[in-house]
Amino acid sequence: MSTINEIHTGSDHRMLRAKIKLNTRLYRKKLTKTGNRRNIDHNLLSTIEKDNYNLILGNKFEQLEREYLEEVIPIEELNKKITNLITNTSEQLAKRGTKNNHQTKISQNTMKLIRKRNNMLHDSKTWTTS
Repeated sequence: MSTINEIHTGSDHRMLRAKIKLNTRLYRKKLTKTGNRRNIDHNLLSTIEKDNYNLILGNKFEQLEREYLEEVIPIEELNKKITNLITNTSEQLAKRGTKNNHQTKISQNTMKLIRKRNNMLHDSKTWTTS
C-alpha cells in the first residue's frame, strides 16, 4: 500500500493506492459444486415409473399443503421442505431402478490379483516393522 501525494483533497486526508489479490476459486467452486445428487433422466423411465413417481410426489405435496394450511410456515422452511421432498422421492426412485443393474468393470481374476497384492504389501510391512 502506498500514498499518492500528487492529489490534494484540501485536508490532511491522503489518497491511497493498494493492490488487492482475491482468490475467487474457492467461492466459484462452491457455487458450481453439484454435490452427490442423482439426476434422473425422465425420458428413460417407463410410463409406470413416471406414474408412480407422480403419484408419490403428489401425495407428499398434498400432505405438505395440509401442514401449511394448519399453520403458516416461513418461506425458507417451506422451500427447504419442498427441496427435500423432491430430492428424497427422486433418490428413492433412482435406488429402486438401479438395484440389480450393478456391473463391475474389473474381472474376478483381476480382483483376486489385487487382493493378493494387498496381502503381500501388508505382510511385508509387518515383517519390516517387527
